Amino acid sequence: MAGQSVRSVLMNALQNLAQDDLKRFIQELWVRELEGQPRVPRSKVEGKDYMEVANVMVSTFTERHAKDVAVEILNSIGCSEEADKLGFEDLR
Repeated sequence: MAGQSVRSVLMNALQNLAQDDLKRFIQELWVRELEGQPRVPRSKVEGKDYMEVANVMVSTFTERHAKDVAVEILNSIGCSEEADKLGFEDLR
């Protein structure tokens, strides 16, 4: 998987989540509030599939930060194994 785009790596990580975990991930994404960081509107991710969520993350947080946000949320919802895998991906 070396050299994959951030978007592809996010899609792979989200695709590997159980349906309930993906729902929790999406909920945490739109309720997440950190000063100085953009918010994801609920309407952009609620009811969306993993591909659409990955696209929204990259367009909202940029490729530079989207992976870090995903790792943070995955850890917060108890999906640390997937977060660890994502944290070590070699991206281009």
